[in-house]
Amino acid sequence: MKKLISSFVIGTLLIASNGVFANGDITISGQVAAKCTLAVDSFGSQIGDLTTHDGEFTAGITSEDCNTLSGFKVFMYTDNKAKLKHENAENAVSYSVTYKGLPVSNLDSADSANKAVALNISSLASRHIEDSLVKVSMTGNENLPAGTYRDTIHLSIEAN
Repeated sequence: MKKLISSFVIGTLLIASNGVFANGDITISGQVAAKCTLAVDSFGSQIGDLTTHDGEFTAGITSEDCNTLSGFKVFMYTDNKAKLKHENAENAVSYSVTYKGLPVSNLDSADSANKAVALNISSLASRHIEDSLVKVSMTGNENLPAGTYRDTIHLSIEAN
């Protein structure tokens, strides 16, 4: 009987070593969609009396949300090339803009086709969610004619 059991065990081992057992792999994966969004909240942006206003005021705040490892850029341009224009379009007051405390260069020559770069984040290690202040500075001019002066600042975000 012992011989019969030994033969059975040896036979079972031979069968197992001849490929009865196999191994395999299970691959799992998932995805995260690329996302870059910019929400803009204007603070009403009434400067007040342009003849006496000197200095900086907060025009609005943005909320950046981007998850691309290659980073992103925030772009800006204005309808009147960084000038508050009188309703008659002949008189204007120049202003400058800072984004996240940094001056925005070339805003006076930027347009919808050639936007100024307000912020350049060259790479990210993880999702970026942050608020940034948009501030405007100007010097009052007591020689301005009466009327309403306007400009609109446009902002956008793009992944690198």
